[in-house]
Amino acid sequence: MIKLFVIAVFCLLLSVTPVKIENPDIIKIGIFSRYNIDEFNFSALEGSYYVIDNNNGEIIKDIKQFENVLVKQTDNQIKIVLNNDTITTNEGITFSGQSFKNTFLINPINGNIGFRIYDDDLSANPGFQGMTVINSVPFENYIAGVVQSESGFGRHPEYYNLQATISRTYAIKNLNRHIHEDFHLCDEVHCQAYYGKSLYPAIIFATEYTRGDVIIDKNNQPINTVFHANCGGTTVNSEHVWINASTYLKSVKDTFCIDMPGSKWEKTISEELLRQYLQHNLGVKFNDSIANSIFNLTQTQRKFFLDPYEKIHLGRFRTDFDLRSTYFDMIPQGDSILLKGRGYGHGVGLCQEGAMRMAEKGISRDSIIRFYYKDAKLETSDNY
Repeated sequence: MIKLFVIAVFCLLLSVTPVKIENPDIIKIGIFSRYNIDEFNFSALEGSYYVIDNNNGEIIKDIKQFENVLVKQTDNQIKIVLNNDTITTNEGITFSGQSFKNTFLINPINGNIGFRIYDDDLSANPGFQGMTVINSVPFENYIAGVVQSESGFGRHPEYYNLQATISRTYAIKNLNRHIHEDFHLCDEVHCQAYYGKSLYPAIIFATEYTRGDVIIDKNNQPINTVFHANCGGTTVNSEHVWINASTYLKSVKDTFCIDMPGSKWEKTISEELLRQYLQHNLGVKFNDSIANSIFNLTQTQRKFFLDPYEKIHLGRFRTDFDLRSTYFDMIPQGDSILLKGRGYGHGVGLCQEGAMRMAEKGISRDSIIRFYYKDAKLETSDNY
């Protein structure tokens, strides 16, 4: 009897012991990933840097604070210019911070892009369409940068706690998305927006306050915490936008976002352009009857195809016509079609503007998580 009791207690302990989720110490982010960067200026704002040849690991230059270095790709080689001294390497370079705190400014020269400020290290490797530029940064510093890029300023503190948690979870879940390109994640919405370090105290505090917190499923694994700006009143099942169904990415009615800035939009498309598009893509004989059924599309509930034959997915139509969402009505107006839309983004997972309103109303981070991600729960770092 005692032996059976000990076994039962042991099994109970195993059942309540959470799975430890490891955060990477350093994460590598491909920055300026949607641009073809072939020339930029590097400036050390804090600390000092070594310029290291990626081919042999040798130190090329010692960069002092406020020194400026020109980096350019020419004929599949990387050239650096400092004080009229030019050095060329075939394998790329790394600016490696050598001080307790290292911060740099990077300013692309080609295109109207604008400078950005990042923490710690930067590498630049030659590529077919410009350099691959990578920021290697402590994981939680990256999370703070994402929260600022994805949320902006002046949000409720509880919302910042929430955004830090979902951004951290997303990064862990998708950590190796770009590993074939020698970095973990990119800096655009394909992964998460990350346009530099955060200097905003409220975001830094929220990131530190939630350090290590993640959202897990019933198997104690990090969930794919996808999010979007505004759902227009209803989120979407993941299988209606992407291929795979998920137990936690299910449609919910969301009344919190319907009066927020991203809740409504309009766009006008010429009828002739839309007819040409349908004739080319519909795959069935096109006539006025079909045109009228499409031109008068209404969505009291979300639909997923533009046409009654289910040939053109609304996700594709949204991309082709650069629409804010797939949640819209179509209203003929003379030679044009007016699209009156709701929401902003793909509609799956957490609605940011809905969550912002919930936080303002005093709803907790944990409750917001449970509202948008079904059968998921917050796992705080205090539990492991």
